[in-house]
Amino acid sequence: MEGDIMSDEKKMIDETEEVSQEINNNETEPHKAEEKPAQRNANDSQNSAKSANNSQNNAKNSNNGAKSAKKPPIIPIVIGCVVLLLAVGAFLLIGGGFLGGSGDGGDGAPFGCLHIFTDWVVDLEPTCTEEGAKHKECLGCKADLGSEVMPAKGHTGEEVSAVSPTCYSWGHDAYIECTECGYSNYNKLDPTHTLTDGVCSICHRRVITSADELLNISLDGDYVLGCDITFEESVSKSIGDYDKPFTGSLDGNGYTIKGLVIYRQYGFIHQNDGVIKNIRLDEYQLEETMDNNSITAGGLVGINNGQIINCSVDGYVLSRDDVGGLVGWNFGVIDNCYSRGTLIGSGEVGGLVAENLGVITNSYSLMDIEVTTSYYDYNCVGGFVAQNYGEIKGCYVECLLETDAHHDGHIGGFVGRNDYLIAFCYAKVDIDCTNPYEENYVAGFVCYNKDVIVNCYAIGSINFNKTKSSYSNNKDRIGGFVADNSSTLIENCYADVDLNAGCVTTSYIGGFSASSSNNMYNCFALGDITCNVVGTNAKYYVYGFSVSLDNKPVSDESCFSSDEQKITMVKADVETDISDKKGYTNSESTLLSKAFLADGYWLEIDLWDFSSEYPTVNFEYLFNHEPISISTKDQLMALSGRAISLNYILTKNIDLGGAEWKPINAVIGEFNGGGHTISGLNYAFNNKQAGFIYQNIGKIKDLSIVDFTIYSDNLESRFSCFAGMVCVNKGKIVGCSAEGNISLNVRSGDNVTRNVGGLCAIVEAGGEIIASSANVDINLKVTVRSGKMFVGGLCGVTSSNSSSFKANAKIDRCYSAGDITVSGYGTKYVGGFAGSGYFITNCYSLGDVNVTNSDGKCEIGGFVGSGNVQYSYSLGNLTAMIYKGGVNAGGFVGAGKGEYCYTYGNLDVTLAENHNMTYKDYDVGGFVGYTIDKYAIGSYAPSNQVIKYKNENFTNDYGTNEKHSTHMSASEILSVRFQTEIVHFPSDVWNIVEGKHPTLKPYTE
Repeated sequence: MEGDIMSDEKKMIDETEEVSQEINNNETEPHKAEEKPAQRNANDSQNSAKSANNSQNNAKNSNNGAKSAKKPPIIPIVIGCVVLLLAVGAFLLIGGGFLGGSGDGGDGAPFGCLHIFTDWVVDLEPTCTEEGAKHKECLGCKADLGSEVMPAKGHTGEEVSAVSPTCYSWGHDAYIECTECGYSNYNKLDPTHTLTDGVCSICHRRVITSADELLNISLDGDYVLGCDITFEESVSKSIGDYDKPFTGSLDGNGYTIKGLVIYRQYGFIHQNDGVIKNIRLDEYQLEETMDNNSITAGGLVGINNGQIINCSVDGYVLSRDDVGGLVGWNFGVIDNCYSRGTLIGSGEVGGLVAENLGVITNSYSLMDIEVTTSYYDYNCVGGFVAQNYGEIKGCYVECLLETDAHHDGHIGGFVGRNDYLIAFCYAKVDIDCTNPYEENYVAGFVCYNKDVIVNCYAIGSINFNKTKSSYSNNKDRIGGFVADNSSTLIENCYADVDLNAGCVTTSYIGGFSASSSNNMYNCFALGDITCNVVGTNAKYYVYGFSVSLDNKPVSDESCFSSDEQKITMVKADVETDISDKKGYTNSESTLLSKAFLADGYWLEIDLWDFSSEYPTVNFEYLFNHEPISISTKDQLMALSGRAISLNYILTKNIDLGGAEWKPINAVIGEFNGGGHTISGLNYAFNNKQAGFIYQNIGKIKDLSIVDFTIYSDNLESRFSCFAGMVCVNKGKIVGCSAEGNISLNVRSGDNVTRNVGGLCAIVEAGGEIIASSANVDINLKVTVRSGKMFVGGLCGVTSSNSSSFKANAKIDRCYSAGDITVSGYGTKYVGGFAGSGYFITNCYSLGDVNVTNSDGKCEIGGFVGSGNVQYSYSLGNLTAMIYKGGVNAGGFVGAGKGEYCYTYGNLDVTLAENHNMTYKDYDVGGFVGYTIDKYAIGSYAPSNQVIKYKNENFTNDYGTNEKHSTHMSASEILSVRFQTEIVHFPSDVWNIVEGKHPTLKPYTE
């Protein structure tokens, strides 16, 4: 065996010698050496000697300084036209070893190297624009066999076609964006206008090219910037004023306004009632705003009633009073905007907006804020918005907030006070209260919350350095997320805010909430808490998650504080660990993990990004996701008792088979029924309400709820809201319907208002119901002696008037068909369509109304108990028995008026024996019972209408058909002439046919 190995080695060396010789003979072009068959010799010993001699000769001619091989070489062996790579062991040394010893060929090169070349070795990789370098080296001795320059690779990528600019947009030449280095020869082309006397003949906007032109625009014109504009001098002039607002349009179109400094004004534009977009204020200053508590200043706009889109302020904003970095008061729309720089103010101060009464979306603030508060003023400060009465969605703030918080301060990292909706937002804020004195509330996200917060979080710190107070009964509240909470809902939120609070009088301190955790779901707190007790009379209540008003720790089973959370009390420089002051706990790593939160806690887990230390809102998904399909019972049941922020669509009819359904806590996005039905719901009583959805703040469309049941024969009176579809509507309901039954027996006594509606219980200001219906029988027995009840076939109650910042409630093109029966104690507002309804148009009701009143005053009507209605009618009969209390009853409306409306039903309103009253407490009419108008405008009842009533104390002058309506015969009421020319029912809304009551035409948005 050993002899065979040596023989093979000799044969290999012979072949190597021949190949090496051929390569050396053609060294100038090694890759072009002529290939010849190997000459084999049977005499192995002679071949070995020959090979050794050749190796010694070649070693003498080798390059000096060649390096010894570090690894077994790969030797190319040329046989015919085939190149074989043969690995030789460490014992085979070219030009050395057993072939001839370790002779030196000069400069340290091994003796007799054959220079077996390798592939090119790259020394420097070429780039798209820079040359590279490579060399060849001997495989055996590593000698350098030559080098070459590697040319630059050049840019690679597909060409992007040219886009021509327009009046409204920028364009560009054709360009290539390199896929390797990102280089682009992109050439931006300015918007192109065809000007005649400065006005574009295509877009009809005046093009602004100077600072003077900008400051002197007309208030109703349409303008666009034609270049960057730089201000060289400060000005004391805003565009427009409070009495003469800007109503036109101003488009920055990608250009920037630089160096503008404004003194003694309320903003760059005083009041906007038009459209402002693409405006960039850079190196901007607004200083020394005018001292007027009735007007709030803003960096870009003082008061916004219109639209502000894709705008920004970058600079310094200073006000003596209320101020916002971008806008003072917002009644309109702000979208895709930001503020950055420094903001200094007093009173109501917000990084983006001081007071929001409209809608803010997809915006942020990076304004550092300094606030000096006043002892006599209410102080409300928010890193993003000071006070919110509107909607804020998809926004954030990152800043340092410093304030002395002297008196009555409400300070929140994101919002000071929230009275409406905040969804998918965050705050990264460090709050430093340098000299808090009297009672103050401070929180990492929202200080005082009265409404809905969903999918939000706060990260940062609060230093509440309180050392003294002049009132012993002061109560401070410091919360990682919220300080004072009386909300309807906080869900899917967290706080990692370290709290360091000085306790002088009474302090409530919670890692998440400094008050009750009622209506909080799926929330957690991580931040550490330090309570510094000052003086001997200080009282402190410190808990890891939340503190209730009765000073006991509270926490829902879905709410947690961290195991690692540290809670410390410091008194007289002595630290005491009180980390046991917690409710439900879990590890921090668990609470932050997607696996834990997706397992039954956070429903819409795709809304969150878990790629960093904290779960963060995935804004790209939020604003661009496709509607989530719901096609099975299990998918639908997963929404029960939860808040939903995203958009959903029902793709099949779903029968829940009597499954218990807890109301969806809130709809923030859109729930699209897709024209399908949900049936077999058994509504559970969750919190204080029962229905398919508790609050709609978004949109519900094309959904039908059928065969539902809301039933209880002994319900506690604390329950207050019942509806076939939506308990409280603040958003929009379009093309929806409900069919089912509501039957309740409410017992015990308290002062609770109860609202019951076939489709919706309450429509608040700003809420709308369009082209929808209810066919729901309602039967209520109420044995409570206080409170109020609003009951209607479609809706229980609508807002009677709008606030100054929200639109009126609206119900249009709807109808109800169910019968209503109500009996018991308490004040009642009952109608076939709505218990109390305002801003109702183009609607009708078909059901009968039956009321038995044991106590309290009633307002009952065939259509509405009280309200104001237009272009509507009712067909049902009204029956009432009054045992005690007063009544206003009408065939159409009990108290109020109907304009261009009619009723077709009969009345039977009877006082029980021995129950007599004056006419002031008893008004009955064929159309309206009581109205401030002697005759309602365009109000009609049939001449054959039957009216029965009894009142022994006054004559028939009160309660007669003639008093509040006009007689028309039944045939006249059913005529086309009556319906089109007398009550003026709109022909685009109603189908009007001779001899029939009108019906509603199909509605499309």
